[in-house]
Formats: sequence, structure tokens, C-alpha cells
Amino acid sequence: MIQNKGNSKFFCGLSGFDLKCLAMLSMVIDHIGCICFPDQIWMRCIGRLAMPIYCFLLVEGYIHTNNFRHYFGRMMVFALISEVPYDIAFHGSFWDINHQNIFFTLASGLLCIHLLNKSIQSIWKIGVIAGICGLMHHFLKSDYELMGIGIILAYYVLHKYKLAKHLAVGAINFCQVGTVQFLGAAAAFPLILYNGEKGPSAKYIFYWFYPVHLLVIYFIWRFVLYVG
Repeated sequence: MIQNKGNSKFFCGLSGFDLKCLAMLSMVIDHIGCICFPDQIWMRCIGRLAMPIYCFLLVEGYIHTNNFRHYFGRMMVFALISEVPYDIAFHGSFWDINHQNIFFTLASGLLCIHLLNKSIQSIWKIGVIAGICGLMHHFLKSDYELMGIGIILAYYVLHKYKLAKHLAVGAINFCQVGTVQFLGAAAAFPLILYNGEKGPSAKYIFYWFYPVHLLVIYFIWRFVLYVG
């Protein structure tokens, strides 16, 4: 965000709203590439920024929420709303039980850190809780699989350690060498600029954007670009 101070300008960091907009832009480019132009690998590379940013914002949202039940419930409602658009866009069917959308991943991670927060944080309890949530997520077969849970846990457990949490998430992404996902480590650069401010409140726009943009991209591909 740029603000005026006299005749000069200075950069005061990125708010949560700014980061959400960046994640949305990255996600849209990624999904356009995946659905419409699968040979354009550069679009998938840009898209790697989205997931770490969304995980980071999920943890920030959990830390600052006054009502976990509403937060978790909202995630689950939009997971269900988004499932048909997700399956249509990526799998060409109204329901594919083998693949679930990103909201299920975020909801699983949210539940994991909530259970962790409510327990005595001994090493074995951390392991048990992570294992339970990881298994739940595995059986749901949602986007990013166990890597998504790992990123959310890293951001939460290392929340107070600004550099360490970004290094940990970068390492998780670098473990995906051989795929473009290793580029997700680059999300650390905008996240380091986070100024702790929420910014304009438009949470439902961001929630609705996910299923709506998938349908729009699919219909553009199906009725404008598709030949056959």
C-alpha cells in the first residue's frame, strides 16, 4: 500500500486484503493455464504463489478470530458450495469423489491448528493431532494433499518466528522439486511484507470468488476456446 506523506511516498507493507488480491490473481492465472492452456507452464508457475499465501492468511484469521465455529463452518459451507464447480472445471463431471477442492484442505488445516491450540502442546500430542488431521485430509483427497496441512502447521507453530516460518514453508515447497510446486517458496517475498493490518473487509467476496471464477473459466474454455 502506498501512502502520501507531504510530497513524498513511502511503502508501508501489504495488508491482508492486499495479500488476498495477490493470491486471487495468482490462482486465476494458474487455473486459466490448467483449464484453458495446459501447455503454458509459466502460468502454472505463477500459480504456485497462491496456496502458501492462503495458508498464511488462514492462520492469521484463526489467531484473530473471535468465533472458531463460525470460521470453520464458513470454510465447510464454501467447501460444499465449491465442490461441483471444482469438479466440473477440473474433471468434467458434477461430482468426482476422488478429488476435493482447496476449501477442504483449508478446513482440515484449520481444525488441526484449533485442536493443537486446545491441547497441551507436548511433542507426542502435536504428532497425534497432526496425524489425525492428516489422515482425514488424505481420505478427503483434497488439493495439495498432506503438503497443505504441513504448510498450515508450519505457519501456526512458528507464528512468532517471522523468518523461521517462511524458511520452513520454503523447505516444504522445495521438497516438491521435479514439479513446479517448488516455486511456492517464492511466496515468502510478499508475505515478509505483511504489515499485520487487515485492510478493507470483503471476506465474502473472496469466498464466493473461488467457485464463481472456476465456472467462468470452464464456460470460456467449453464454449469459446474448445474445438471438438
